[in-house]
Amino acid sequence: MTPGEGRRALKLAVEHFAAKGHHRFTIDPNVENERAIRAYRAAGFEPVGVMRAYERNPEGGWNDALLMELIVPEAIARDAPGASEQRR
Repeated sequence: MTPGEGRRALKLAVEHFAAKGHHRFTIDPNVENERAIRAYRAAGFEPVGVMRAYERNPEGGWNDALLMELIVPEAIARDAPGASEQRR
């Protein structure tokens, strides 16, 4: 995969399902997967909280996950021209 390809694919999927009426999207990467978290943030997802002991790891222990969400109306407002100046 080339840089940015995953982010573009995720944005395309969100746009596809948003056009069908979906307004909320959630994703839950492992808290240690910084690369995925950066990509999801770049695609418009925001952290909500940590889900502790969320998934089993190969050693039999538990890993935490970061719950992230993208709410379409908020994302549209956030990405609108001039929105960054309005937040100051």
